[in-house]
Order: sequence, then structure tokens, then C-alpha cells
Amino acid sequence: MMMYVRVVSNIVLLSLSLFLTACAVRIAPSGGPQDKTPPSVDTTSPPQRTRNFTGDGITIRFSTYVQPTVRNAISVQPTATFNSSYSGDEVDVTFTEPLTPNTTYTVTIGSDYTDTRGNKPAEAYSLVFSTGSSIDTGTVSGSVTATSMDNITIFCYQGADTLTSAFTPRNRQPKYRLPVGTSGAFTVNGLADGTYRVMAVRDVNRNGLLDPNEEFGMARADVTVRDGRSTPIAVRMGPPIDVLRPYITRVRALSSRRLLVQFSEPVVPAQDAMSIGVTDTLDHTTPVMAMVQAPGAKDRFVVLTTESMIPGNHKVHFDTTTVRDTTGNALSDTTLSHDVNVPALDDTTSLRLIAVSVRDSARNITSSTPFEIEFSDFVNRTTVSVRGTITGGTDTVPLSAEWKNDRTLVLKMSQSLKASSQYDARISLSGLQSLTGVGMPDTTIVRTFRTSDRTDPGTVNGTFRDTSLVGGPYLLRFIDDRGAVVRTLEVRSGETWVADSLPAGTYSLDVIIDTNRNGRFDHGTSDPYTPSERWIRLPATVLVRQRWTLDGIHLVI
Repeated sequence: MMMYVRVVSNIVLLSLSLFLTACAVRIAPSGGPQDKTPPSVDTTSPPQRTRNFTGDGITIRFSTYVQPTVRNAISVQPTATFNSSYSGDEVDVTFTEPLTPNTTYTVTIGSDYTDTRGNKPAEAYSLVFSTGSSIDTGTVSGSVTATSMDNITIFCYQGADTLTSAFTPRNRQPKYRLPVGTSGAFTVNGLADGTYRVMAVRDVNRNGLLDPNEEFGMARADVTVRDGRSTPIAVRMGPPIDVLRPYITRVRALSSRRLLVQFSEPVVPAQDAMSIGVTDTLDHTTPVMAMVQAPGAKDRFVVLTTESMIPGNHKVHFDTTTVRDTTGNALSDTTLSHDVNVPALDDTTSLRLIAVSVRDSARNITSSTPFEIEFSDFVNRTTVSVRGTITGGTDTVPLSAEWKNDRTLVLKMSQSLKASSQYDARISLSGLQSLTGVGMPDTTIVRTFRTSDRTDPGTVNGTFRDTSLVGGPYLLRFIDDRGAVVRTLEVRSGETWVADSLPAGTYSLDVIIDTNRNGRFDHGTSDPYTPSERWIRLPATVLVRQRWTLDGIHLVI
């Protein structure tokens, strides 16, 4: 009997323990159909826009059970330290220090959390309250367009009209930060009247700064909040912009006529080789004949002098405009002079063919595919004779030749080829000789290839009109369902436009005000700060069908 009672007592105690544990943390009910409804904030304590708040914490209840990671999505602006606790569908935020009197605070629940079924919120939520008798009710709202909304945060800087030309988001954190939800829509609440600088940053490390490797998009202008209101803005994200200038890491002599120059990153020539000077210890200058990228190394260039350098120490001088990196940054002016020891070594570099871009038996070749022929050394272009043709069936298509640089010859087709057909390319080269006088036997390159399958494009035409008098120049862009820009047209207000040879598919459209006339959308810069060009998303989409012309698309902004 005693044993029976003891077992029952243990069961009762265990049941009571489980009951108390269940009461401590509420859990989501299981079963039922899959729920894809995004979680949202249901109620808050204190209520939205409370004045004269004197408490030391707030409570936020959600529409459903959420994951504990919701605690990582909480932020307070202006910055205040806090602790948080979680209980299923509720989060408590406790401030660890007294809040500043007569101040409007915004507690934001970002979008980087999920409910228990994996659904993310459509947008962030902000609770605004004040520790004084008045509350700032201004807002800055808008939308962000990006390939994904992961880790995108709105940076909002107060007092934009007082920011100097030295301002950069790379070293200055904003007073207001707001994570962007899956919909891309955002609203920054609790703002005083004034001018704000706004941008979107994929702030992966959440440090509140725009780091060199992070995507971003600037608003096209600073935003003015007046009487609590502002005009909604649209921000389009763009890739990181490299602002670091390349520099020379090493210069060494390969022979009495060749120098190998290594840079900190891939570079392209921006000026001819005459911007390089080579001087020995007696101030004798050896002229430079040519400079070209070293085979297989985009960060290295070979410099060829017109004559042999005297053995011994030399100083090599560069100009900041000698090369640029792939984003256009000029050479750093801190490494423009280098010492090099030139050996008494004759130059014996041979000339040979090292690569042809189109391999034999290649497939899916198009009429725009070039034949690039790469040589091992500088080629004397004046002595070379080039003949190239493509034959297939009854077709004979000549190839036109041009030099990409002193080592690379490019041949292009002068007319279109038939789809899904086999062709033979024959390229004859004679009179090959390097700039140092080394010859190479006449060479014939033969390639058999097959063209890609036929894709019959479509055509779209219409009119464009600017009724808001934004002013041009205007770029009309066709964007596919992957977010890639397939076609860009320059259009004029009041005139017709035609987009032909478009691959079949559904396209969204937008218009760029191409202020700097470079033919593309610029999403702004960070250092120095510049706003983005104006970008206008058009509500229409167009369906392009093969061998079909879609007429009468009237676009108005």
C-alpha cells in the first residue's frame, strides 16, 4: 500500500512539474493545414503613441507563436540599452538605464525572425512613445527593390541639411535604423520635422555602417518631413562600389628589355606606355615601347623597352593614369616609383600562339561570338596579314579583324549565321613577328562548330510621355523575371520607341533619369556621398511572344 501511494505521489509531482513548465513558456498548437500567414504584432503595452511614459519596460504580443530569435530583431532608437525575455507569442523589453526625459523613442521589431511555421513578417513594426508631453509624429516611408530583402536596413540620418561634403555612411552610424521586411515596404516613425538623408544597406554584420563589400541604394534626394508628413521614396539596391585605388606591389626585371609589374588587384591600361619612365643611376632614360597584360594574370603587366637597359639599378616611374582598376579607380599616388635591378640577361622570349577562344567542335556559338587569338608576346601589328572566313552549306561569311591589345587579335562575324547549323572557320595568319624581331611561322587555325538552336525573338513598340516634367534624358529598361536588365532604350517624351529582337518572356519596365548620360542606372556613391539617379517603376508588364509584334504600349510618367 505504501509503495502504491509513493508511485502515485511521484506521478502527481511529475504531472504538476510538466503543468508548471507548460505555463512558463507558451508553445504553438500542432496539427492542422499549413499556415503561410506572416506573423505580425497584435498588441503592445504601452499602446502606440503613448505620452509621458515613465515605465522601465514594454511588452509586445504577436498574432501567433514566434521563434525565440525574435529577440535578436529588437532595436531601440535613439539608442538605449535593454534586456529582453521571450514567452512564445510575447516579448518583454526591459530598459537597463533610465530613458531620457522629453524624448520620442521608437522600439522596432525587425523582419529577421519567423513564426513557428517558418513564416517571416511582411514588414518591420515600430512602437513609438514619448517620455514627455509631446510626441514626434513624423514619418519617412517608401519601398526598396532588390533581389532579396535579407539583411536590408534603412539608414536614416537626421539633419541632412547640416551634413558637410565629408559625410559618408562608411564611418557614421545613423540615428535611426529600420530593418526592411519581405515586402520591401518601410516606414520610419517617431521623427521630428526636419530634413533626413535616407539609404538602404544590406547590413550583413549589423554594425550600422556601409562596409565596402555591402550592397546599397541611395535615395535620389534628401527627404523633408513637414508637419509630420513626407513624400514616399523608392530606393533601388545596387552592387558594392569599389573606392580603393590600385597600387603597385612589385616590379622586377625579366631580362634586359622586360619588366614585370604586379598590382594589388586586376587592372586595365588607361594610357599608353609612354607614361612609364625607366632611369638608371646616371640619369639615362630608356624609352618604353609597349605594355600589355601578362599571360594568365590580370594583375600583372609586362613592360617592353625600345632597347636593352644597362645592367644595374634602375628607377621605374609611373603616372596615376597609367592603369585603372576594373571600376575605374586610378593608380594610387603612393607607389609611383620603384627600384629594380636589371640583370645582364639577353631577351630570348619566343612568339607563339597560346590560346583560341573558340575550341574545336564547340556548340551553341552565336553570330556575336568573337574568335580571340592570344599570343605569348608583343606582336608587331604592321607586319601581320590576317584572312578569316566561315563556311557552311552555301554560306560564306567573312571575318573582320581588329587588335584588342599587342597580344590579342579579335575576329568578328560580319553577318548572322543560321541556327542549329554546322560551320567551319578558317583563319590564316602570315607575317607574324614580335616587337623584338622574333618571327613565327605562318599559321592556319581551323575550327568546326555548331550554332545555337533557333530562338525567334519578338518586338514591342509604343510611345512615351513625361507629364510630370521630370526632364530627361530617359532610359527605358526591360527587366526579366530574374531581375536582369535585358534591354535599355533611350527614349524621348512625345515620341515613339521600338524594342526589337527581345527574347520571349514577361518583362517589367522602369524608367531611369540618366542625369550623367552614361547609359545606365547609378544607385549613388558613399565616399563621397552622392544620391542615386531618379528611378521610376512602371506599373505595366509586357508579354513578348516569339515572332510577334506587340503594338501600342503607351507609357506615361
